[in-house]
Amino acid sequence: MLFVFFINGCIAREIHFLKIVGLDFSRSLQLRFGPSSSENHHVALFKLRQSTTLTAYLEEFERLCNFVTGLPTAATLNCFISGLRTDIHAELSIHNPVTLNQAYGVATLIEDKQLANHQRYNSFSRSNSVPSPSLSNPTPPLPLPTQPPPPVLPRPPRPPPLLPRHSHYAS
Repeated sequence: MLFVFFINGCIAREIHFLKIVGLDFSRSLQLRFGPSSSENHHVALFKLRQSTTLTAYLEEFERLCNFVTGLPTAATLNCFISGLRTDIHAELSIHNPVTLNQAYGVATLIEDKQLANHQRYNSFSRSNSVPSPSLSNPTPPLPLPTQPPPPVLPRPPRPPPLLPRHSHYAS
């Protein structure tokens, strides 16, 4: 029972309570953290979709996978990939990962790249934004030109007229 020293106060109190009541520790862990009889974990796993960060999606995916048994590795991988956001899913499919770890690693790189691009775009749009006009010191609008502006380049010279061709051969 060396692991008891590393458990914080809340869990330690619960273990103490379980000893008093006479329940087995492993059985109580299964009841508290194990599969619930009201949740269909297979269905929840297949319906899982990424709605926030990739890390949060992976945590929920792993939690559900711990309750599902007998699912082939390829099906687990396909389930993980199909639940990703469409932008990450599309780019990840190009890399064709063969393991769940590989899929998660590449998806993390894709998400990081997209986040960096988004931040770069936001900083660019903020630095190049047009300042809003001040209401305390309005500037008058510029007058519209009444005549078209003069041409920037002079007109090209006209080509010489074409002369008719005369045949030197008599027919």
